[in-house]
Amino acid sequence: MTSNNLEMRIGLEAYKLSEKLNGDIDTGENTVTNRKQKYGESTLMLYPGFAYHFSRLNILDVYVGAELPLGWNTNTVKLTEEDYVNNTTKRSFVLGLGAFIGLQAYIADLPLALGLEYGISSRLDTGLKYKNELTVDNQTTVTYSPTGNFSHINSRAD
Repeated sequence: MTSNNLEMRIGLEAYKLSEKLNGDIDTGENTVTNRKQKYGESTLMLYPGFAYHFSRLNILDVYVGAELPLGWNTNTVKLTEEDYVNNTTKRSFVLGLGAFIGLQAYIADLPLALGLEYGISSRLDTGLKYKNELTVDNQTTVTYSPTGNFSHINSRAD
């Protein structure tokens, strides 16, 4: 609290997901050996913000505030089959704006409160390009496109 009514706050979000699939695929006609699929996504976000508290009493407190989410997102999909490697990557800076309203009730004379908060926010993803690296027979081609395939491994249909 910087004053009786103004609270400065900062939040942190760190998230990482990684999936791997290794093995042989037998389709009946052709068998693909040594197939490897990797999927990964990660997020690192900071949420600096402030809240204005309407009550100076430590009984029931109503407040409103705003936050400015900013950070990084990364998505990667890699498919390897014998002499074929397809690697798609998207890295982007994320900037947003959020607002919230909250209610908290202090427990006895302790510095402990039970609260409820509702908010809405929006984010702008600045990474509009996907980097596609395709290697066939040791020949690599790099292209950039506005779309990419970032579904999880177990939701893909072969």
